[in-house]
Amino acid sequence: MPPTNVLTIAGSDSSGGAGIQADLKTFTSLEAYGMSVITAVTAQSTTGVTGVVGMSPSIVSQQMESVISDIPINAIKTGMLYSAEVIEAVETSLSKLYPDSTKQPPLVIDPVMVSTSGHDLLQAGGPEMLIRKLLSRCSVVTPNLPEALILSGRKSRQQRIENVADMQDCCREISRLGARNVLLKGGHILISSDLVTDMLYQDATDSFQTFNHPRLEMPNTHGTGCTLSAALAVYLGKGLTMIDAVDASIKYLEGSMQHGFQLGKGTARSLNHFHNIIQRPLPM
Repeated sequence: MPPTNVLTIAGSDSSGGAGIQADLKTFTSLEAYGMSVITAVTAQSTTGVTGVVGMSPSIVSQQMESVISDIPINAIKTGMLYSAEVIEAVETSLSKLYPDSTKQPPLVIDPVMVSTSGHDLLQAGGPEMLIRKLLSRCSVVTPNLPEALILSGRKSRQQRIENVADMQDCCREISRLGARNVLLKGGHILISSDLVTDMLYQDATDSFQTFNHPRLEMPNTHGTGCTLSAALAVYLGKGLTMIDAVDASIKYLEGSMQHGFQLGKGTARSLNHFHNIIQRPLPM
């Protein structure tokens, strides 16, 4: 049986906890063959990001075209895209490589904008370009609260998201910008002290599906968004429905958090992306 081939277009995390590195670990753990297009290189550790250098749009395009023209792709995810110019290059390459958009594999957009430590990972003009160029091409977009406020325009209008009704309104607002499906992650939204509510909005049926899961009181926050969206890309690439793919991705992330471990000097524990793999001793 051929593998599920999944491509990530994102930034490199030198500490291995997020970005391209987290994506590739997730792909491997879920039995997919992972490939990567690097949009930026970050200098970071478990304590935070100290530097970012973006790749040129031309090398991003070359990476995409080299891989996609050679290897059948079952799903694509984007993470940190760094700049409006890179976003435009990604969209141009997708249009060139998949002129018939119905033949484009599932595209998961994780709209990475700011690191957990507060470092900007998307330059000025990036959110607007993401909306203009990529949302209409994606199968699903997966914003957290800060990202959803920016994409929906609620941040500029000083509107908050505090309850389920607000989450529904925000999902619809983002969908009107072109996204067919919106997965609003509820980790930053305190609806319940012991539960996290993630919400999936599907434009085709104008329907909402909520996913309630225990709020884990542990500092395993680094790389969670990357890991969830990477898992979602794998499951969509394997042919699961959107609802089933979201449910399976949330469960995979929960396991990665529950089996996390302390790695460096930072307060956040590292996710264990391989918690679902049975380890066997190497032959001596």
